[in-house]
Amino acid sequence: MAQHTNWSTNERILIAIGGRPEDRRLIDAIIQQIHAPQQTWITLIHYMVPLYWEHGVIPDEPEGLEELNAEEAQMETDEEAAAEEAKAHLSALRNTLIKAGIPAEHIQERLDWDAPDTAQALLRELREGAYTVLAVGKHHHDFLTRFLHQSLADYLRKHAPEGVTVWVVPV
Repeated sequence: MAQHTNWSTNERILIAIGGRPEDRRLIDAIIQQIHAPQQTWITLIHYMVPLYWEHGVIPDEPEGLEELNAEEAQMETDEEAAAEEAKAHLSALRNTLIKAGIPAEHIQERLDWDAPDTAQALLRELREGAYTVLAVGKHHHDFLTRFLHQSLADYLRKHAPEGVTVWVVPV
């Protein structure tokens, strides 16, 4: 991991949050690198893995339709609970950033349900925002390395907009 120290003013940092205890250590490590908190803007983004996929087939029988409706209602309840848990986690991390001197109005929180995976969610947000830094925790890095034989950081460095520093934080 390349050290990224002495961040300048007007940094726009996108932080990939995974809903894990390591996220707090990720935030703490980033705070240590911020030298001008009043001129720093941060977006916390959490990619929400869809809990269930759509069935694609609607049954003809009333019993099958009732069962499908019950399953869909349970899916919606489960996804709402997951979203509320993620929002509470982001809020706690936001409070840590505020305590470190980042103005509350400089912090955004995003949940992404629409992208096919974490990498695509981050790349879309990088394209839509004017970020200078993308920070990901090593837990993101290691997980994808096992499955893709390429780290998330490597993939993001290859596809991120020009001028964005991808920083892997060893948490």
